[in-house]
Amino acid sequence: GGGRQPYDVINIVGGMQKPLVDNKLITPLDVSRLKNWQNNEYIASYFKPGSKGFDFIGYEGKVYGVPTVLQGDSFAYLPEKTGGELNSYGALFDPKFRGYVAIEDNYTTAGQKAALYLKSAGLAEIKDPADMSKQEIAKVVDFLIQKKKEGQFRVIWSSFEQAVNLLVNQEVYVMDCWEPMVFAAKAKGVNAVYAVPKEGYLLWAMAAYLVAGNRSPERLEASYQLLEYMLSPEYGAMITNLRGY
Repeated sequence: GGGRQPYDVINIVGGMQKPLVDNKLITPLDVSRLKNWQNNEYIASYFKPGSKGFDFIGYEGKVYGVPTVLQGDSFAYLPEKTGGELNSYGALFDPKFRGYVAIEDNYTTAGQKAALYLKSAGLAEIKDPADMSKQEIAKVVDFLIQKKKEGQFRVIWSSFEQAVNLLVNQEVYVMDCWEPMVFAAKAKGVNAVYAVPKEGYLLWAMAAYLVAGNRSPERLEASYQLLEYMLSPEYGAMITNLRGY
């Protein structure tokens, strides 16, 4: 929507390459211009061609994105209210916590975590929770709607502040959320815990892309310098501090 002129680089959730490339909105990266790319052990281990991680930055064998933030999402809980440790997404749907659970207003998080649980518990045949068919998605949607009708969820949250307040005010005991929310709640004196789910984490990454368009050599070089910085230890330290680790 007009972004080609004012922007040289965009940094959004990774995995968007297909629609961006198909609409000629981004250009392939010349990773030989990025010294930090060659020395990055995460890229070498998790983003190489043919790996699952490559889907976050590449398309049709070409690299388009620089991974800038990596994370694994699960859920938070208040151990004093839940009676101890929780290690399964099943806690989000356990009748024991009915009315004291919140999930995110975002299918790509709440939906896929539900899919991980349903697959692991043998409650639904789901081949790959990260790449579900329409029929598999329908099973997850029906499950979540039924749980909502049963009163399982106190609220479906839609903002960072709202989610943190739910934990701080102890309105919910179990919540589908992001890890920084736990740090924010802890900073306000609440003993919130980020779970280590036996079903696995919901993994994601953000990626920086070069916007397509006519760029002078100087502006293109400046864009690569920015991408180089995004792969530097200094940038990593800044993001770490911002996210509260």
